[in-house]
Amino acid sequence: MNLFYAPDIQQSLSLPEEESQHCIKVLRMKSGDHIHIIDGVGGLYEAQIIEAHPKRTQVEILTHQTEYGRRPFRLHLAVAPTKNIDRFEWFVEKATEIGFDELTPLCCRYSERKIIKPERIEKILVSAAKQSLKAYVPILNPMTIFKEFISQYSPPVLGGTDERSKSRGCLHTMPCKEKVAEGNAEGGEGSQLSTINSQLFIAHCHNQPKQHLFNACQPGGNVVVMVGPEGDFSEEEVELALRNSFQAISLGESRLRTETAGVVACHLVTVANHAK
Repeated sequence: MNLFYAPDIQQSLSLPEEESQHCIKVLRMKSGDHIHIIDGVGGLYEAQIIEAHPKRTQVEILTHQTEYGRRPFRLHLAVAPTKNIDRFEWFVEKATEIGFDELTPLCCRYSERKIIKPERIEKILVSAAKQSLKAYVPILNPMTIFKEFISQYSPPVLGGTDERSKSRGCLHTMPCKEKVAEGNAEGGEGSQLSTINSQLFIAHCHNQPKQHLFNACQPGGNVVVMVGPEGDFSEEEVELALRNSFQAISLGESRLRTETAGVVACHLVTVANHAK
């Protein structure tokens, strides 16, 4: 089954230009053919092509499923982008195939990459969701300073909004400036998912007692996992996270690359939620 992505399918009843091009020019589909469309927020549509146009294919919706493939938990991955952006993009693709809900690129003290191109990451999220037959496309937040991200979970915890449109509306190429990182965090436009009753985890290599993520993760609810850059989190960052209700966790005996750690964390949370 080929999936096409049209976030406004119910209003437009058509495929965007890039999806239309793939549908008509590459797959050579024609009027009368049936296709499946996702809207990125859990909607799966079966539709019939009414007008096969390579720039804007018109369709008629035949059936509609809501919350298709919804998981009984929500996973937010906060991962520092790698110096080699290809490695970070690999992580995004594989984690999406496994399944998660929200991604925040972190800017940490030892980060070697402080700028990303969100449009490129968004395309990978959509492509991986379609390839793995998912109706949900993970939310991508802007690059966020570590202290700013932590501040979202500082007591008292305030509930956020779960409005995907707001989150998608704040996608920009955002440099993470050192002078900002050293200043006081003021909150910001990071996570849009609720921070209430979240299980908060930070994966690091410092010599502190740590529980394995699989054992620490309880099924259901919101889970947040932070993974640091190639140089790991600084001791100050770990201490700040622990003071703000984050729990130090291990991902196993091996020392993992950042992108591998992100994929392993995603997999462990998924397995923990289905095995317990």
